[in-house]
Amino acid sequence: PQWAVNDYNVCEAQEMIHCWKEGSESQWHVHMVTNGLDATDRWVNWEIEWFWGSLGTAISATTTTATECLIPANTATKTHLIFEISRPTLTGGKIGAHVWARLRRIANTTPGRNAPTSNPWCSMLQMHVECDTVGSRTTTAK
Repeated sequence: PQWAVNDYNVCEAQEMIHCWKEGSESQWHVHMVTNGLDATDRWVNWEIEWFWGSLGTAISATTTTATECLIPANTATKTHLIFEISRPTLTGGKIGAHVWARLRRIANTTPGRNAPTSNPWCSMLQMHVECDTVGSRTTTAK
């Protein structure tokens, strides 16, 4: 879908995969596709609001992170780009933990950083994780 400022998607809850190194750092990122060619640098500001919880524990507080992402001048239209938004650590997290997130495009906040002429597409929000096993011995334990 094309994303205008203030468009958002409440993402489906995701279970941390069973090969995940419990409690390790992860990486939120978006996959974006440009829409048109601008002769000057352009910026898109992505915001993630998210929280998580392991089985049998209280859900974390909500964390909100935003990052202005650069589309360099003269980037061809329909160019697939990936942008890191943040690198959180799920301290104390265990397999079976769930993560809930909302992705939103917000207005740029840095003076002089102009948005692209045409709204970009964003196909997904993902969280990369470090793995330390092939899987787990049970559904709730390594």
